[in-house]
Amino acid sequence: MFPASYGDSFLISCMGDINTHIIVDMGFSTTYDKYISQELQKIKADGVSLIIFTHIDEDHILGGIRFFNKNGYADAPDSIDIKEIWYNSFRHLQFHKTQNETIDSLHGGIEELLRKGHPRELGVREVSDVGYQQGSTLGSLILKNGYANKWNSSFNYKAVVVNEGPSNIYILNDEVSLTLLSPNLENLQLLSRKWKEKLSSIGYSSIVESDQLMDDAFEFYM
Repeated sequence: MFPASYGDSFLISCMGDINTHIIVDMGFSTTYDKYISQELQKIKADGVSLIIFTHIDEDHILGGIRFFNKNGYADAPDSIDIKEIWYNSFRHLQFHKTQNETIDSLHGGIEELLRKGHPRELGVREVSDVGYQQGSTLGSLILKNGYANKWNSSFNYKAVVVNEGPSNIYILNDEVSLTLLSPNLENLQLLSRKWKEKLSSIGYSSIVESDQLMDDAFEFYM
């Protein structure tokens, strides 16, 4: 349980014949720099089975932005291996829009926002050193650094959501499985409406009305 001020960050390690490591949220960038980075070096040989970002408040994801900046490309020989990422970004919740684009084609959708306004003017704090001019939000970094095939892969690369069927058990390996309790589709549809209302209220109605998926726009407004 890492010190994260008023945020959250957890490392769950299940040690057996297989060593399984699960990270839930990563606090602020200082949380990563002072605490998480050291622990990750200790488990680097095992790799991380799953990273979960529960929601996009800065006290949960800024450490993740720092990590993906530092860890670099997924296939780099010195990077920490990440087997899967669970994270619902803005584009996962645009249910009414075209969903047949390849995940790689969505990288860079934030550029329109960057041209219209500096992120610090839109309420983002503690991020001046994160390189937003390159579109380095959490989702953009996941795509840019080659983690597209690991992003919500247990959910066919769509939103992490409670299944309407009988089973919500996700097997990580022979020793560890997770039971998903939330969110359900109704929760996500409500959140999607809130995101679109916010975008429209600050002048980005074109994003809401467009037929194209927009990647990670809402991180700028939290």
